[in-house]
Amino acid sequence: MLNKLRKKTDYDDYVKKHLHSTGDIRDYKAVERVSTGLLKLLYPNLSMINTDVFEKYCVNYAKEIRQLGRNQLSLKDAEYNKTIAEISVV
Repeated sequence: MLNKLRKKTDYDDYVKKHLHSTGDIRDYKAVERVSTGLLKLLYPNLSMINTDVFEKYCVNYAKEIRQLGRNQLSLKDAEYNKTIAEISVV
């Protein structure tokens, strides 16, 4: 089942359609990829998802993971800020 989901691009399209960012492209890409993975695992039937559930269970968790990574990067290199880009669901 999971192998078949790897090839489906519907999830990528859904995430790209509903995410919006005005900041760093690295943060956006990281949140986009984690959100897509969580969406595939938690909601294999894409027709049952709405934006509120997507934001609560996929995007917020992906932003939290990116924030943890960003904190570690900022300890190692001063180039990285401790805050991630503003990413919202539209």
